[in-house]
Amino acid sequence: MDTPASLKLYARGREAWNAWSDAQRAKRQALEICSLWKIAKDRRGEPYPANRETANWLKESEALFSYHEFKEPVDFSGFVFAGYASFVGTKFRASARFSVAQFERGAAFSFARFRQAADFAQSRFVSEGFFMNAQFDSTACFDQAKFESNKAVESMRGRLSLAEARFRGEASFENAQIAGVADFSKARFAQSVSFNGAEFCSGIFMPGAVFLGEARFQGARLMGEAGLDKVAFAIPPKLD
Repeated sequence: MDTPASLKLYARGREAWNAWSDAQRAKRQALEICSLWKIAKDRRGEPYPANRETANWLKESEALFSYHEFKEPVDFSGFVFAGYASFVGTKFRASARFSVAQFERGAAFSFARFRQAADFAQSRFVSEGFFMNAQFDSTACFDQAKFESNKAVESMRGRLSLAEARFRGEASFENAQIAGVADFSKARFAQSVSFNGAEFCSGIFMPGAVFLGEARFQGARLMGEAGLDKVAFAIPPKLD
């Protein structure tokens, strides 16, 4: 869908949106049954649609809100995105709720700006969640969010990227589960941030990150490499 179609369907509410997502799932399953779902990889290993039917589905199922400005509060809580969700450069003037939302082919919020509270609690990102250069002017909640890999999705394997993101309010990633690499390189946290109970299954990278407030890591689990070069903590982080 293009932006006007995405906005029009969003305005109809969660029930209508999820019915559309269910229909998109059914279309993809039909393509798979008929052996018409074709994904290939280029020389760099990047996936691309190898036939018209697959390319059409990817285009139809995409939700496109990039560079749109929401002046009113938005509520995408419980929405299911069957295809890729693009919020690149989107401006959220009021609160933005994405709690329990499901992004079944990943989502991009790079360069998005959240003027008020951003709520991604218990959201689910299959493939990837890109928030590079995103700006959070108020609180940001990713508690119990999941970033998952799935063999059926040609993906970044559950990657979370918050590289160069800016957090002006408090942030929380408590009990989040990140299957892929968690990238916080050059991110900046002006106030406190909690990673209590979070699971980093493939490593965490924070080179050049700045923590001006308290950073809490009690009960966090790291299963992979930790890249902490030139991380700046104004207050020594709280660990187990």
